[in-house]
Amino acid sequence: MGRRHLSYLQNLGRAFLGKPSAINPGGYQGASGGRRLVNVGASTRGASSLALSDGPMLTARARKAAMDDAMASNGVASFIAEVIGTGIRPHSRHPNLDQRRRLEREFSLWTSQASAARKVGPGGKPDSLQNFYTLQDLICRNVIEAGEAFARLRPRLADDLSPMGLRVPLQVDLIEPEQLPFWKMSGDMSSPTNLIRGGIEFDQIQQRVAYHFYRQHPGDSTIWPNAFEVVRVPAESVLHVMEYSRGSQIRGITPLAPIILQLADVKDYDDAERLRQKLGAYLFAWRKSLTPDDPNMENTDQVGTDLAPDGAGYVNAQAGTLTMLDTNAGEEFGFWAHPGVTNTYETFMRIQRQSQAVVMRISYEMLTGDMNQVNYSSARVRLLTLRRIWKKFQFSVIQEQFCRPLWRAWLDAAAIAGVIDTADYRKNPDFYLDVEWSGQPWEWVDPVKDVTSVRMEIEAGLTSREAEVAARGRDVQVVDEEIKRDHDREKQLGIVPVYGNSRVSETVPPGDNEELAGTEPAPGVKK
Repeated sequence: MGRRHLSYLQNLGRAFLGKPSAINPGGYQGASGGRRLVNVGASTRGASSLALSDGPMLTARARKAAMDDAMASNGVASFIAEVIGTGIRPHSRHPNLDQRRRLEREFSLWTSQASAARKVGPGGKPDSLQNFYTLQDLICRNVIEAGEAFARLRPRLADDLSPMGLRVPLQVDLIEPEQLPFWKMSGDMSSPTNLIRGGIEFDQIQQRVAYHFYRQHPGDSTIWPNAFEVVRVPAESVLHVMEYSRGSQIRGITPLAPIILQLADVKDYDDAERLRQKLGAYLFAWRKSLTPDDPNMENTDQVGTDLAPDGAGYVNAQAGTLTMLDTNAGEEFGFWAHPGVTNTYETFMRIQRQSQAVVMRISYEMLTGDMNQVNYSSARVRLLTLRRIWKKFQFSVIQEQFCRPLWRAWLDAAAIAGVIDTADYRKNPDFYLDVEWSGQPWEWVDPVKDVTSVRMEIEAGLTSREAEVAARGRDVQVVDEEIKRDHDREKQLGIVPVYGNSRVSETVPPGDNEELAGTEPAPGVKK
């Protein structure tokens, strides 16, 4: 074996053992073994290996941070509010307008009965405790805190159906990520049977065929006696939602992993400074007896770096009270000097919170509520960047992994129940599957300028009214019908409509509506 091959194998072995490679002046500095890089960490482990070994503890600590740390709790809630808001809604693009409206109407009626968590409702029929958009909220929370979320598609019986309630025999059962045991492993690579890795069952071509869940959350074993029973659920009934960091990943990792230690350290530091302030609010005093044989002379002590005079002892006092001195005993009296909070506290906390906000994918102002360092331009630039990040999460995680497969399952169930045209669905499934999901629109950063720019883009032919209306979470045909009703009502009542600086003839439907404007028609339009 040549010297070059031997050196390569040595460096590769050191990499797997976490040791620095030999100094390589001709290669990347980050791969060298110089003194500066001796303590720099390195990892050659795969994403699945990291998730299976570190996932349980990371999830538990992220859950705890979201429970106890005010900033982490607010950061998670703020991210969910921006990504989900009031819900990500479907807009069918079926070529037939009547079919499109029927699809959207039936799905809208179903959303209130989407959850498999139910109670007995009116008429003895099941009534969901959560709607479809609450499920989206919970899915997003699990992905942020635990790195992944699971939803089971639950077909329902005909007896569960109700004209005023559950019209489509399908509901969604959310399963906590902790219910898929990381330790569940079986088989080996040479086995002809399926392999189980991290609770997920794979066939010989690494296709997921089943999930092995605890029947209940293992942390609820005191409530449910069968919590630790493992149940095999076919993969076609499970929606596994997670944010992929690498292609071979089979289990999710919490996005809070890079700041879990930082959150704990900053919380401890903040608690210590708060305690310092609390102690400083008390009046700690000392007294010194001038009588040599005073038995209290031995009650000396030290607070911080402040030492009382020789022979001095504590004055027993409570908040708002003070021990009176006996003037006949001959005593001296003084107060402890409180060091106060260091002047670096605010700067240190702001820097730490800024890095935490970056990892949580929200702005510093959203995380802390502190607007002192914000101006209009910086806030606008930051929001534009964040909105691109939020849209990416909406599309790649919530829409593609939860909403779209659920829409397909809902169509199948609706066709079986006869809620939609079964024959047409079977003949033209692509027409029904063609759907666009849009979240709650974000408010304009600068309403006047933003609306003006959208109008200019429409007039220049760079976009369409339909696209811009859809971006705001609405259907353009519904908007047009509302506008037409407004115009008809204004015409009937003799109201002259005013639409900004534009001519009415440019905005109202063609016809005799021109006379309502009281103005000349637009240039190029004949009277």
